[in-house]
Amino acid sequence: MKISVIGPNLPDQRKGTFHAHADGCSDLEKRQYRGVERDTGVEVATRLEVAEFVYPRNSFEWDDESWYIDDIWFAPCLKGLPR
Repeated sequence: MKISVIGPNLPDQRKGTFHAHADGCSDLEKRQYRGVERDTGVEVATRLEVAEFVYPRNSFEWDDESWYIDDIWFAPCLKGLPR
């Protein structure tokens, strides 16, 4: 699945430091995402792969992988993406 990862400098980070959406999701056009750094076309098969994209294991000490996954808000368009 190809996704877009938005962040980290989101105006509202209550849901997470990063937001993940399916590529082409209409939510990507919302005001809250304008002017915010994003990576598009990221190919992933799991939420863990998204976390590893955002927080590469060679750059961060991974003690508890759930923290890294939980720091990313997965939009409803990704509800079928397994952990």
